[in-house]
Amino acid sequence: MLHMMEGEWSVLQVDSAIDCTQLYKLAKSRRLVPQEIPIESVSYKPLSNIKPSSGRYIAARVFQPSVVCLGMTNPHNKPYRMLDGRHRLLKRVNGGYTSVLSYVLQVEDVIKFIQPISNNH
Repeated sequence: MLHMMEGEWSVLQVDSAIDCTQLYKLAKSRRLVPQEIPIESVSYKPLSNIKPSSGRYIAARVFQPSVVCLGMTNPHNKPYRMLDGRHRLLKRVNGGYTSVLSYVLQVEDVIKFIQPISNNH
């Protein structure tokens, strides 16, 4: 599962991506405790292209933590940037939740996992 960082979502002024599997491994190795983060504090890509009838949405478990980064550049100038978990986030929004359960990583932890991508990805 890749988090694409392109255009306004770019961090290093080049199109890039993060393998989110590595972020979950980092969170688990550090024994991070998931936190309830107010949804209004999180910048995330549009949810409108997620269909509630899709398999990923249906399978999304709202109590499985997502991954957010505190202080990472984002188009909405919010404190947190979502790196993985949009389907879970949408399911929480649709369920009336006002927070998202997340592992919180710091920019210095995440930046080392960012890999440039070609325009042909």
